[in-house]
Amino acid sequence: ILNISELLNKLISSIKTKEELNKQLVSLNETSKNLEFENYSLNQNISDLINSDSYKAYIQLEDKKKVLENNLVEIKNKVFEIFSPIERGLKKLQHEQNSKTLDSYIITPLALFEDEKFEIIEMLDNLKSLIVTKKIDLSEKNSKILENINSIKKVYLVKLVNDYREYIFKINEIDKELSDNTSVKTYVEYGYNINFNKHKIEKICVEIERIDSKLASIQIDELKNKIEKKIFEVSGDKISIII
Repeated sequence: ILNISELLNKLISSIKTKEELNKQLVSLNETSKNLEFENYSLNQNISDLINSDSYKAYIQLEDKKKVLENNLVEIKNKVFEIFSPIERGLKKLQHEQNSKTLDSYIITPLALFEDEKFEIIEMLDNLKSLIVTKKIDLSEKNSKILENINSIKKVYLVKLVNDYREYIFKINEIDKELSDNTSVKTYVEYGYNINFNKHKIEKICVEIERIDSKLASIQIDELKNKIEKKIFEVSGDKISIII
């Protein structure tokens, strides 16, 4: 009888556990469906956003910015092409005159964009004079460096600097417009929420698998059969437990 009582308690406990687990499954599946529907709605929002004038304007601005940034790179490359062949001459000139501007050009030719008065033109004239009077000797490179110095025209340097500053100004203006355009921020938020929901759905799937595994381990029919058999052994009565 004691054994039958224990089995009955175990059966009751198993039934309650199974009912509770099934409730959890219903809740988890419902939550998962809601998240999937939410992601479906978010994807629809993304589709609508991509086709919006605001988003298209943002992409166009980004494309314009890339063109301007490429133009900046081209200008910088041109500056290096101009000054690299005379770098050795500028270093020689550095020994002859003390100038922070000259020091800056030796560090990087891009100092041109900070040279408001284009002092480099006067320095190049000085370098040219010192080479011609042989006060600076670059041996066999003298003629080549003189040729390169003569090819550097102030009007061209001014144009490069003006173009550079114009592109910088336009990029800054575009950046302001981009910061005022909230479409991409919204796009990123949608994407974040979708990924966040996907992560929650994955966790739910793991939990559902765990519950399914636990449900499979609850042998209610086996317990029921054991109890029926025990009662028959004790009383000789055949009973059928209905759950």
